[in-house]
Amino acid sequence: MLSGGIYMMVEVQPDNVATFSANSSYALHEQAGPHLWFLILNVQEGPLQDKRV
Repeated sequence: MLSGGIYMMVEVQPDNVATFSANSSYALHEQAGPHLWFLILNVQEGPLQDKRV
C-alpha cells in the first residue's frame, strides 16, 4: 500500500492503522468485520459423551 502496489486493503494490522490515519493521502474507514467465531464440541464421542463431564 505504501509503495503504491495496491489501492485497497482489508483487515489492516492494528499496528499499521496509525501509519495510514496520520497520512492525509489515505482514507481510512473502520467498521466491525463480519467475523463469526464459534466452537463446536463433539458430545457423541470422547470424554464429553459422559453427561457428568
